[in-house]
Amino acid sequence: MKTQKVGKSKKYSFKDIRSLHLKAYEKWAEEDDYLLTTKFLEGENIQNLSKLLKRKKGAITSRIRKLDLFNLQENLTNSGKEFFSFGFPFTWEPVFSSEKSPYFFPNPITSFMRETYNKASVYRWNIYKKSPLIPDFLYIGMCNELCPNRLKNYLSPTKSQKTSSRINNKLNSFISEKYFVQLETLQFNKISISNNFFVMDNLKDKHIRIMIESMMVAHYKLNGTKLLNL
Repeated sequence: MKTQKVGKSKKYSFKDIRSLHLKAYEKWAEEDDYLLTTKFLEGENIQNLSKLLKRKKGAITSRIRKLDLFNLQENLTNSGKEFFSFGFPFTWEPVFSSEKSPYFFPNPITSFMRETYNKASVYRWNIYKKSPLIPDFLYIGMCNELCPNRLKNYLSPTKSQKTSSRINNKLNSFISEKYFVQLETLQFNKISISNNFFVMDNLKDKHIRIMIESMMVAHYKLNGTKLLNL
């Protein structure tokens, strides 16, 4: 059995390391990369990320470098004030199940939705009782294909899809309490950060989706909105 030196004198076996870090040496899944990126950009430190993702601190740091998150964080830090001070004009538009009917959870996915929303998106679940303009709770997310893939995960999550399962349970709980649960997508014409400009088509880039999603989460947190995002 292979062993790994830790410090100057102690040796830990593979089994010992896995007992301390449950996911040590496992292949990184897309869900792990997503969680690492969002939490890192929100300011979580390496030690807490190690506990959250059940991996060694060295593995966390290596993955951050591989995903180029240090540079992304620096760009966000250097451009954050300019980004918000110059304005980020955006709107949230409801997802429609047909040309005239907004979609509400947990209605099934329609052919209209498959044709219209099969693209990369930053989206939110808007949970309200009085008006969609006055959200009681929000959940903000991003994906490379809203319909059918991402929405299907929320409607019928598998056991391995922990985030989708958690949100599914939350949304069903809200419905039982007579809330409306509406799906909306972020819309904007142009975002400027320093000398860079982004348009809706740039959402195809995973890193840009994550950046915008993180900014939206931070924006609503600062406004005191109740978020379902961890």
